Amino acid sequence: MKLIEDWKTLWHRLWSVKLALLSALVSAGDVLVTYLMTGQPALLSIGAALFRLFAALMRLVAQPELHND
Repeated sequence: MKLIEDWKTLWHRLWSVKLALLSALVSAGDVLVTYLMTGQPALLSIGAALFRLFAALMRLVAQPELHND
């Protein structure tokens, strides 16, 4: 798995990464609130938060097969 060039300088300018991270934070907040109110972990919300976090990270992976010229 190879990351896109200059991902360290580009990640904060990519809107898809920003929105995926924000979505993961909101999901994590939902997990926290649910846990504090019920004492039970919200497994579906935990899974959703993890998938959103992975979506942000996968946006930084280079996909050379998309640029076959």
